[in-house]
Amino acid sequence: MILYSTYLGGSGFDTGRAIAVDSAGNAYVTGSTNSADFPTTPGAFNTTCTGFCNTSFVTKVLADGGLGYSTFMGGVTGAWAIVVDSAGAAYITGGAGSGLPLVNAFQSVPAGGFAQKLKPDGTALDYSTYRGGGGDWGRGIAVDTSGSAYVVGSTSAMNFPLKNALQSSLLYPLSNAFITKFSPDGASLAFSTYLGGTSPFNSAGDVATGVAIDPLGNIHITGTSSSCEFPLSLNAFNTDCGRISTDPEVFRRHPELGWQPDSVFHVHAERTGGIFTRNRSRQERQQLRPRHYDFEQLSSAESHRNITAGVIEWFRHRT
Repeated sequence: MILYSTYLGGSGFDTGRAIAVDSAGNAYVTGSTNSADFPTTPGAFNTTCTGFCNTSFVTKVLADGGLGYSTFMGGVTGAWAIVVDSAGAAYITGGAGSGLPLVNAFQSVPAGGFAQKLKPDGTALDYSTYRGGGGDWGRGIAVDTSGSAYVVGSTSAMNFPLKNALQSSLLYPLSNAFITKFSPDGASLAFSTYLGGTSPFNSAGDVATGVAIDPLGNIHITGTSSSCEFPLSLNAFNTDCGRISTDPEVFRRHPELGWQPDSVFHVHAERTGGIFTRNRSRQERQQLRPRHYDFEQLSSAESHRNITAGVIEWFRHRT
């Protein structure tokens, strides 16, 4: 049974790329538009798209199919991912050119990527910032219970902003993956790191496409890698690298710098610790083991050493 079904757009070219749903069943859609007449709502953050319109949008669709709010997000941007926190604030990321509205920004210089947080009522931004060093693209975003946003994607920038980095240099000039955690106010970074191999066997490189936070604060990352030198953990389920096409990957990172990997374009963490991934080409949904070993089974000293060392606990190539 279809509860509602609707068009969304104007007279130009509109693309919806991501959707999130809150606990009340309201849907939040984001993507890009070059329609100056894209439907917006009175009092929304930005109701006009002037000049050559090429920007992101966020639209809240109520559980009954009605329109909660709809707004342009400003600047020359293309949103690729969205997440909603428990208060109803929407966070988006993607690629950005000039004109991004800056609010409490970590970075004011255009550099390829961006992150924005929209207030729950859609009337204003809590923060809006560029992120990257050039050649960057945000492909996935998640938020934890403290309001910190986690952005993943790909970058070819040698000067990507780093902090407490697991990997401090770009190993392949065409593309390494990255993960960046923002402070709750968006004005600073908690950590930011490259993630990838040295010599991919095709030009795709390494791309992180999804991220999820589980109830313990572990960070799970998924994406694709064509690097047979991709960093693997010692107890990985599969360390073979098939040199045919890009292999999916999944990562798990403990809250304070303990990294663990397992994939593809989307990852979801359940309250029970189970991890689900979805394959883009065959639309398969697969459940992954919650842990290859339990942090709870370690002594506090062992756990602390594992966390602060920033080591990969597990990694999985999926075939």
